[in-house]
Amino acid sequence: MTRRPPLSFARMFVLCSAFAPRALAQVASDDVARRALIREAQDASRRGDHLAAIERATRAAQLRATPSIQYFLAREHLALGHPVEALGYSGACARAAEADVTLRNRDGVLQACRAIVTESEARVGRVTVRVPSPPPQGLVVRVQQAELPATLHDVPYPVLPGVVVVEAS
Repeated sequence: MTRRPPLSFARMFVLCSAFAPRALAQVASDDVARRALIREAQDASRRGDHLAAIERATRAAQLRATPSIQYFLAREHLALGHPVEALGYSGACARAAEADVTLRNRDGVLQACRAIVTESEARVGRVTVRVPSPPPQGLVVRVQQAELPATLHDVPYPVLPGVVVVEAS
């Protein structure tokens, strides 16, 4: 087995430089696509097409989630009467804005996100699924047909008010 000599700094720099433009081009391309999706989402929202706005904003967030996109998604879900989803996005928005001290208009974004958290909280119920410790092997819990992750057992879980179906198997 022959052993290769370690790469010199100059050779590593050349190799890294050869791949850097491609990586930078991908980042720039993603940013252009993200901005186009945001514009499309805003246009759809202005037309009152909140489902299309959510779809475009979700795709933009998959490229890079920001507190502003999370706020937009929370607002759109609230407009459609989806307070549970609005609560999730507005909470994520508030946490991200609190953590990012360099965020432009941070105080305004944080205030807007917290306002939707407050409005959404008033429109959701909570269910707590109590599970024995240790849980039975292979336990699957579903709330409203969605599987409840084990990390959310024994934790208040937001749901729409009314009849809530909880299944365990």
